Parts: sequence; structure tokens; C-alpha cells
Amino acid sequence: MNRFRELLIKNYFILFTIFAAIPIFFTPNTWDSAILLYAFDIENLNGVESWFKEAGIYFQFFVIQILFLIKKTLHINHEFLFDVFTIGSLILFTYEVKKYSEQFFSLDNKWSNFCAILVITFPVWPSLNSVNLALYVFCFYLALVGHRLFFSKNFFVKLIALLLILFSFSIKSNLAFVIGLSFIHVLKNYFEKKILILNNFLILITLSSAAYIVDINYFPPSGFYSGYNQIKINEIDIFLIAKSFYNFCTFFIFYLWIPIIFLFLIKLKNINFQIKNVFIDSNYILIFLIFCASV
Repeated sequence: MNRFRELLIKNYFILFTIFAAIPIFFTPNTWDSAILLYAFDIENLNGVESWFKEAGIYFQFFVIQILFLIKKTLHINHEFLFDVFTIGSLILFTYEVKKYSEQFFSLDNKWSNFCAILVITFPVWPSLNSVNLALYVFCFYLALVGHRLFFSKNFFVKLIALLLILFSFSIKSNLAFVIGLSFIHVLKNYFEKKILILNNFLILITLSSAAYIVDINYFPPSGFYSGYNQIKINEIDIFLIAKSFYNFCTFFIFYLWIPIIFLFLIKLKNINFQIKNVFIDSNYILIFLIFCASV
């Protein structure tokens, strides 16, 4: 009990997350999760299985099978089970954000918790009333924790990390995201120690490339999803990319008040601050590169 109390004191963002996520328990699962609700109602996953396998997302179906086994074994209401899984995935994902803020930017516990709370208040989470999106968050968590553990010096921990990263590739954007994180890790070491260490970076590039090649050749989407999540060079449209990037950035407009207030306080206190410092400070460069990798 004392250890649990200490855990909450150190990671008090968890309490904030649970409080912020309470509405999830009172919101029915919607969107594509309606198919999952029906499958759990009739206790038959055949229709769901064909849907997931046609889309080529086998790992996510494996998670659904585990949830289905828990429901049948413990006789838990599946709406409640989906909500617990959703909140658990969000807590784990946010915890990794906290760990990365400590690892990459050497923030203390107070400020790393603050970073985690910023993640929780990001205005996209109302969409988590669908367990399908919780599966995505869980896969993003696997990418983060797998990448963090991969830099361990313990050989077995590195193997487990590679396995977690492979599972995370169920979300295809993680193929690029993991490479981006690794590149940022290389730069951080270079900025701090003036040492260029590329071994792990090259391993993850190889892993990601091999996973994509194996996926499109042996586990390609089929049926209605034929060609889904595959790169088609001849269909790349620079104008569509620019429009999509602009639409993505609208998520961050909500947070513009943070740098505005920051600059206002600096001006108010007559602190000497120049915008050009943003472009030469290694921390700002890493933040920008994490943003690019996320996009």
C-alpha cells in the first residue's frame, strides 16, 4: 500500500488522468467499435476477425481476443472492460511521455508531471469513446516504451524492446515514428557528449524497413482494404500533403496561449531573450524534431 502511495505521489498525473477520463465511463462506445460491441454481445468474433485480418492489423485483433477472454472468464461487462482498457492505455502512454521528458530534457519530477498533464488536456481525447482508438494509443505506447527500453545495456531487455516495437508496427505510422525517435536520441548524445553512436539507429532502420517489406509481401491488406496503408509514390500530391499538414497543425492552435504568455512574462520581467536562441539551443531543436517525427 505504501509503495502504491509513493507511486501516485511521484506520478500524480495519474490521478489527473483518471479524473479527466471519468466521462469515458458514461459515454457509449461509438464509431467502428459498434462492430466490436455486437461481437462481444453475441460472443462470436468471426466477423471481427475477418475485418481485422483484411485490414492487416493482426496484433490489434490479438488484443481484442485477450479482452474477449477476460470478459468470458470474469463475466465483466464489455463496455466497462473497454473503458478500463482505454484509460489504462492512456495512463501508460502518458507515463512514457513523462519518462521521455526526463530522459531527453532532464526535467525534474514536477515538470515531467506537468508535461504529462499537458498530454491529458490535449483536445483530441474525446474521440476515445471508441475502443478502436484506444488500440491505437496502446500501439503508440508500445512504440515509446519499446524504443526507450531498446537503449538498455541488458541484452534480454533489448530483445523484449524489439518485440514491443514490432507489435507497435500494427499502427503503420510507427514504422517512421520509431526511426524519428532513434534519430533524436543520436542527436541528443551528439549534443551532450560530442559522440556519434549509430548502431541502435541503424538497427531500428533495418527493423522498420524489413517489417514493412515483410508486411506488404506476406501480410498485405486484402478484400475491401486492398492497398490500404501502403506507399504509392505515383499518387503523392504535394498540395494534398500541404493541406493535410495544415489540418494537423490546427490541433496545436489551442496551445498557442502557452508561448504567448511565456513571451509576455519574459517581456514583463525584462529578461534578455532573443528568438534566434530557439534555433541554436539543442533542446528546442529536439522538440522540433520530435514534432516532425510525430507528424
